[in-house]
Amino acid sequence: AGARRGRRAAMPGPGPDAASGAPVDTASDPGPAIPSAAPESAQPSALLCRLKDGTEAERRKRLFFWLRKYAGAYLSGRLLHLSRLHGIPYASLSIGWQRSRWGSYSCKGAIRLNAKLIFLPRELSDLVILHELCHATEMSHNQRFWQNLEKLEPRARELDRRLNRAASALPAWVRKGPKHD
Repeated sequence: AGARRGRRAAMPGPGPDAASGAPVDTASDPGPAIPSAAPESAQPSALLCRLKDGTEAERRKRLFFWLRKYAGAYLSGRLLHLSRLHGIPYASLSIGWQRSRWGSYSCKGAIRLNAKLIFLPRELSDLVILHELCHATEMSHNQRFWQNLEKLEPRARELDRRLNRAASALPAWVRKGPKHD
């Protein structure tokens, strides 16, 4: 990532603002173009990122900042769509670079998603979102939880097995995260 310079994203836009869901004017915004939250919206298949100035560490920091911004906008759109589709509310969303978790749900309804989800197929990132939404009615991973999840996604157990292997398929620089030097 550090050897490339400049910045260009091959992504559809404009889309929702991560915080408000309002449209973003991507023509005047130097940040990422965000895909819409519509169910037919797909994650991009390519990203070309050119970072011109600064040290390797500074470029890496900017790249991960940009990716987190993009992840926040994309994942908030998917969460909003799936929440509305299934009628499951949540209180808030935050995006991080967790090392070992794809997501978490607090008893106050706060959902935390891993920015690395943007590197997975949409069906796997949607499974994580549905998984966290299911914690709104069942906090533990008991039989009732899995029944609820399978009502929303009948292939939940199959996708969960794929998700368990997904981290090892991520590029090494993504697995290491932003704080690795």
